[in-house]
Amino acid sequence: MSNNIREKAKRLAAQRYTTRIIVDDSEPEQTLYVALHPELEGCVAQGKTIEDARANLNEFRVDYLEHLLEHHLPIP
Repeated sequence: MSNNIREKAKRLAAQRYTTRIIVDDSEPEQTLYVALHPELEGCVAQGKTIEDARANLNEFRVDYLEHLLEHHLPIP
């Protein structure tokens, strides 16, 4: 993994993306929060709290964008 690609992914990830939070309460005693960016199909994370879901999504967004860059895929 190239440092240049990682740094470029971090810069791209710093842009503003729409964030949607979905509550998954299908398991009665285990509510999960699912965070996603509609502009970045497949960029999804979850957490036990809304804050955890957002934090996990913020971390994953860098990895997601890095993958797109490494494979020369378009960045939405």
